[in-house]
Amino acid sequence: MRRLRVLVLAIVALPGLAFASPKTLSDLANMVASLIDTAVFVLITFGLVVYFYGMGMNMANFSKDREKRRSFFIWGILAIFVMVSIWGIVAILRQTLFGNTTNVNTKSSSIQIPYESLV
Repeated sequence: MRRLRVLVLAIVALPGLAFASPKTLSDLANMVASLIDTAVFVLITFGLVVYFYGMGMNMANFSKDREKRRSFFIWGILAIFVMVSIWGIVAILRQTLFGNTTNVNTKSSSIQIPYESLV
């Protein structure tokens, strides 16, 4: 029964992966950069939630030990700084290597209004 589920999942999922494959090396690199960018954003969000949760939970625990509380806060801020720095480095690399690019799946469907009609 398990093999049947895996087979059905493979039959359903593999064509989608084939159509999502990049056509050029630039598309592949942009797709990888987009995945890293999204993953770093999720990690930053998770890191902020964990930091504030830990800050709230440990505020009472470290009330007597001021030095321990201070080191907890400093290490938390340092970890958030490192995560945001990685996000910035990925953005700089993307801008340097590919110019003004956005996500691979972004399609522009906005209406173009000529400038002359606005004047």
